[in-house]
Amino acid sequence: MAGFSLRRRFTTPDAANFGAAVRGRDGVHLRRGAGYEWCVRHRGEGIQYSIRELPGIFRRDDIAELAPRQHLVIDSGARHHGQSLARLLGDRGVAHWEYHVDGGESCKSAREFERLCHDILVQARRRDLVVAVGGGAVCDLVRCVAAWLWKGLPLAIVPTTATAYVDAGIGVKGALNRDDAKNCVGVYYPPLLVGLDLALIEGCSRELLCAGLMEILKMALIEGGRFWAAWERLSGEVLATSFQGPGAVDLTRLAITAMLKHLQPNLREHELRRPVDLGHLLVRLLEMEAQLLHGMAVGIDLALMAEYAAVTGQLAEEDRDRIHATIRALGAPIWHELITAERVADAVEATSRQRGGTANLPVPAGIGRVEVHEHVDGRAMREAVLRLRARGLGAGHLTDSQHAGRQG
Repeated sequence: MAGFSLRRRFTTPDAANFGAAVRGRDGVHLRRGAGYEWCVRHRGEGIQYSIRELPGIFRRDDIAELAPRQHLVIDSGARHHGQSLARLLGDRGVAHWEYHVDGGESCKSAREFERLCHDILVQARRRDLVVAVGGGAVCDLVRCVAAWLWKGLPLAIVPTTATAYVDAGIGVKGALNRDDAKNCVGVYYPPLLVGLDLALIEGCSRELLCAGLMEILKMALIEGGRFWAAWERLSGEVLATSFQGPGAVDLTRLAITAMLKHLQPNLREHELRRPVDLGHLLVRLLEMEAQLLHGMAVGIDLALMAEYAAVTGQLAEEDRDRIHATIRALGAPIWHELITAERVADAVEATSRQRGGTANLPVPAGIGRVEVHEHVDGRAMREAVLRLRARGLGAGHLTDSQHAGRQG
């Protein structure tokens, strides 16, 4: 097997050696240089994969060299990127097929999963490579498809939104929605390679860019220190430049490194007390009912958790205000009209079922400090909802009618 080496450039295993034994030291191994590369390795889980910065990805051979036969699943919002990759593969003599998926949370359905499986199986052979080109929802869907076809086809991911770049594309989880239950069916399935190119994000809407920044904010709040200082200094610039420029490189590297530090020891979530679940209490309500982008839902959830922590005395009001202010500074909301004390209580109950019978709720206790609580103080949470509503009305607030049709 062409394994990862810590003494030279990490070598991504090709599709022909897919499933070979994992060797080398566990951990997240980082190669610095003109482009960063992260090698994620966990021998106990049999997992290793590479996340590699590949500027000008469609002028390079990194994807083409993975397999001689490839199936490209292309997000409708990234059609031109998918076509660019298809042209490259054609020029390199790589046999390839294209499949198109409407992006957004609605694509994570059993119907879309079955359609895509059927279409790929018409042409697929064992060890063909499946490539996801798109945003976070498409990455989730395609990961599930690759895991099921022939009991596992090799997978590569090319993120084209900021959220996929720093969050959905870089881990091992794929998930589908069922009825009104979010991410209730899914897999843990690593890619061979995640190819990162910030230039692919440039054409995204401001809302998609802001959604990705909310995911970075979550990690900056968890990590604090140098990361938080960089966030406060650079986040406005990153949004204004559509993730183009040195500020975006710095922030995304910090976010990916921090996320992988938390993910690598717990890739299959055997431990349910996870700080990186911060900001995910209300995602079903805000994504599936309010139709918000995932990152925008996370930003509102972070604002509520900061308010809850302030009510319970765990977070200084000054830090709560800093969290709220940095969300608002990017033009993101801290409130939505669907949030009520009753709906939050329902979310806590649903989350408790998902997290092993206890809430396991991450709560900020300072900038750079998150505590995971087994239980939620219902009275304090009701007070937090009321306070956040008062702060959100008039500014930093979205209604259903304002947001209708804006999901990407």
